[in-house]
Amino acid sequence: SSLKNIYQPDTSVTNSSSIAFIAKIGPARILFLGDAWAEDIELYLKSLSNTAGSAFIFDAIKVSHHGSLRNTSPALLELIDARVFLISSDGKRHSHPDFAVLKAIVDRPCKFKRNIYFNYTTPASRLLRNYKSKSGANFEIYENSNSWINLNPESL
Repeated sequence: SSLKNIYQPDTSVTNSSSIAFIAKIGPARILFLGDAWAEDIELYLKSLSNTAGSAFIFDAIKVSHHGSLRNTSPALLELIDARVFLISSDGKRHSHPDFAVLKAIVDRPCKFKRNIYFNYTTPASRLLRNYKSKSGANFEIYENSNSWINLNPESL
């Protein structure tokens, strides 16, 4: 199913109190979404000055709530993109990440290759292995990534 057809916002009070932030380390900008509500992140990003109509491009994005479809909205994905996406989940609890979120990330057109890192192999990461982006966007996945990840664009 398409994320646009099944997305329903998270209503968990616990997740609404999650800390999300942009880390600037040297020239790198990394968006850490914690378990934040997509709508809160959308409001914040829209309040920042950005070139009208363009996405915020980060060096890396830690996907919200382990890739739950209730925390990554289609509207949020229109606002953000990165060469590197980080997903932290073993897939055992709540079956995160949701494959609809992964498809929505890679189906968007882009001019660079997206690299998606999973700290475990999950049912959704296995599905993504053989998936072809609907837009033709180039992406690569890395499972069981439990070491350092290089954010240098030349190395990706």
